[in-house]
Amino acid sequence: MPPPQPSLTWCHDQLRADATLRARYKEATKDRADHLADELVALADTPPPADLLPAAMSAWVTQLKLRVWTRTWVASKLRPRAYDEKIEIATEHRISITPALEQAHARVIDLECREIDQQRVE
Repeated sequence: MPPPQPSLTWCHDQLRADATLRARYKEATKDRADHLADELVALADTPPPADLLPAAMSAWVTQLKLRVWTRTWVASKLRPRAYDEKIEIATEHRISITPALEQAHARVIDLECREIDQQRVE
């Protein structure tokens, strides 16, 4: 029988209480993400077995895609700055939306006034 595993709560308590352990855990997490990234390259370079029939080849490709996707997802959660898909938008000028908001607010007030006037007419 394997030895009992510590609970997740106990592990979190240990990490909160010990700054050195927390730093080592963070480094190990980065290392794990880097290892998964290396595995992604190896999986992508894996040649398909030569003797597979078309249906089996399709299943093999599907399984390989799942393995790649899973490692990509885990790596992106462990090191989001390094492995997460991100969209960066850069502008050279500051953009203020205040005038557009003021115009929209004025239109709303104008519509409300028209509705009130129309109700008075009826």
